[in-house]
Amino acid sequence: MRKSLLAVAALMGAAVLPSQAAVIRVDEDTFANTGLKLQIWAQRLGKTTPGGKDYTDFSINNARIYFSGQVNKIVQFGANLDFAVHSGERGRGTHQGTSNSRVNDAFINLKLMDEFQVMAGLYRLPFSRAALTDSYSYYIPTGYGYSVRG
Repeated sequence: MRKSLLAVAALMGAAVLPSQAAVIRVDEDTFANTGLKLQIWAQRLGKTTPGGKDYTDFSINNARIYFSGQVNKIVQFGANLDFAVHSGERGRGTHQGTSNSRVNDAFINLKLMDEFQVMAGLYRLPFSRAALTDSYSYYIPTGYGYSVRG
């Protein structure tokens, strides 16, 4: 039991390590970052009633493709695209792609001066720290695409 708890703790610790994006750099003022984040789901559900079912699941609960960068010193851009693979019982054992996707952030920023910037697009508003926190940094997954399956 102690070894399995240690393995789970190590797995959870590895899940929150920062990821590195691939950088495409043309010059000092023109570049683009791109990357992929995955929320991996693994669980073992044993029989709880006589004649009940048991499951062992290992799947990708959510995938995010992200990119950002700038064209020159004034024009900047970015986007986060989420693809929720499983939602509930229907995803168990199907080994298929997703039919659900969502644009989490997509914006163009005109940085005319440090003091004056114009941003347009779909992006999270700075209402609270929790609203701005990336769901991939949580120890316990919550939010879009997360569900308790059973």
